Amino acid sequence: MDRLEWYFGERNIYASEWPVENPRGVVQIVHGMIEHIDRYEGFIRKLNKEGYIVVGDDHMGHGKSASGKKNFGIFTGNWMDLVEDIADLQRQTAAKYPDLPYIMLGHSMGSFAVRTYASLYGDMIDGLIVMGTGHVPLVASRFGLLVSAIIGSLKGEKYRSKYLHKASLGSYNDRIENKRTISDWLTRDDSVVDSYLSDRYCRFIPSVSMYRAIFEGVDYVARRKNIAKMPKDLPILLISGQEDPVGDYGKGVDKFYSILEDLGFKRVTKKIYPGCRHEILNELNREEVIKYIFNWIVNI
Repeated sequence: MDRLEWYFGERNIYASEWPVENPRGVVQIVHGMIEHIDRYEGFIRKLNKEGYIVVGDDHMGHGKSASGKKNFGIFTGNWMDLVEDIADLQRQTAAKYPDLPYIMLGHSMGSFAVRTYASLYGDMIDGLIVMGTGHVPLVASRFGLLVSAIIGSLKGEKYRSKYLHKASLGSYNDRIENKRTISDWLTRDDSVVDSYLSDRYCRFIPSVSMYRAIFEGVDYVARRKNIAKMPKDLPILLISGQEDPVGDYGKGVDKFYSILEDLGFKRVTKKIYPGCRHEILNELNREEVIKYIFNWIVNI
């Protein structure tokens, strides 16, 4: 069936749906920073083959929602506006397919977005996949909020701060030997890294407005009171690579998992793949990863 494309909401967000005949469920994909929904096309087609409708958007400041290169990495709202765009797409899709199980999957920045979403609207979905996530200490997120506020007041919200960019992502390649590119931390698959670096939608330094929103997000999801707002019976899959710097090489995922256990969440699964870096859907063993995700979805 043909892909559907449209724009929605006050921020004119670009959305796509990949429909199937006789669907067994819906999966909404929430992408990460400095990328776009079309990077998930291979995974989406595999989900379609398994009978799942897939929907996703390009977040504000990303992909086709940015309406031009000059707007890449510029947020026209805050973190909660980003989450509301995700919620808006979920409501549209759930209204269209009211009787189907609804799974939400968030990767990287998207993982923090879906964790925020689940704290506000967790009863609207039937499963949550948190991919490439971490646990940022509150002292770090507060420092990021302070610095981004100062830089924003001095330079403006659209300013692209190399300092903020380096402080946020600059160490991600540190543990990789024989570095080939600045983005080797994404995956061990060189062809994926090269494709990413040549993608016009993936070549920008985020603005102060975007970094401030991200700091708002990681600060929100690190607070136990907000984690506790998610439904305790919501099936949750935490899935990451052991060599993912966003998850502090597994430590951040372990920390989030232990908090969920302490708070009494009963249906949490943790899966960490040795050797894998940040983008496990694009890793050398991606077929193994995708098969695991399919099995988890079917059995929740």
